[in-house]
Amino acid sequence: MPTAVAKKKPAAKPSKASTDVDRVFALMQKKERLHTALRPYLEKTNTVLGTILKHPFYVGPVNPQHAAMAHEVITTRQRLLDESIEAGQWDNALSLYEHQFLLDGFLEHADKFDDPTFWKLFGYTWRNQEQVWTNRKVFLTLFQANRPGREALMDEDEHEALRNLPDEFPVYRGFQGRGARGISWTTDREKAVWFANRFAMLDHLGEPKLLTGVARKDDVLGHFLGRGESEIVIDPAKVKKQNVTEAVVAKPAKNAAKKATKSAVEKRTSRYITHVPKTIPVGKILCHGGVIPQTPDQKPADNGFRPWIDDDGKSAEYGPCNCGWSGLPHYMPLAWLEGDRKEFDARNFPR
Repeated sequence: MPTAVAKKKPAAKPSKASTDVDRVFALMQKKERLHTALRPYLEKTNTVLGTILKHPFYVGPVNPQHAAMAHEVITTRQRLLDESIEAGQWDNALSLYEHQFLLDGFLEHADKFDDPTFWKLFGYTWRNQEQVWTNRKVFLTLFQANRPGREALMDEDEHEALRNLPDEFPVYRGFQGRGARGISWTTDREKAVWFANRFAMLDHLGEPKLLTGVARKDDVLGHFLGRGESEIVIDPAKVKKQNVTEAVVAKPAKNAAKKATKSAVEKRTSRYITHVPKTIPVGKILCHGGVIPQTPDQKPADNGFRPWIDDDGKSAEYGPCNCGWSGLPHYMPLAWLEGDRKEFDARNFPR
């Protein structure tokens, strides 16, 4: 009898996830010069990230000589935007914009929205945008828009919370420098103190301050409960009995903010290091603050750069940093990654 020939098993097909990863990696490695039309969106930095592209459909590090990945993302989002507009799917359309460009996207298409859609998407824009102070006059004008359907601005829990407020109630606003005339306040004093101090170690922004006042419910333009902020949007000219408290302005409050950013250091659960480490001790994590090293081997203390070792049990206070320092996985306090150092957040911009 002829010897049976064993059938070869077909080669396993690569998973979609691995295929997508390979494709992304290939795009990142592909040599392709950044399109001329995108060059106005470039922003150079003095960090190891080099150049940042800040475009409505792409915000992140980019090598102008290897820009295929950025081109792919922008082209894909533009195509999806065109399809969403044609289908009248405005929720999808607005979600394609990077958060710092949400207001631009809203304004570009707002004349096509019906009234409920206008207020619903304006609420989405307000909750997710990142440029409140810069665009405060634009936002105030939009909040005061004379259009029906305003109930779509807030959800039912927010409407109920607003109904339950007394006719007059205290409001608070935390700020630094000249930020008193903002439209975003809160009924939560502790939350306002947190906002006042979150960037307190950046001395150029000015001393952290807490502004208190009294608001009338009839003057409230919006009440938002997201992120536990109990936010009140109101024309600052309508807030009565305004007064800056001394407690937040005082030096101890500023020191408290520094503790919030590097709490483990203050609580003696961590220690600063004076060298570029080659390994990380078991049970520890490597961290640094908001001063970004200029090179992967920059020594601690140069240009104010201060790294430290912390317990891995404190990792919830940090996020992964993509700056490349030391060549080891390391972290930055969330107060920085979710504030002025978003481009170094490895969760959004992995190296």
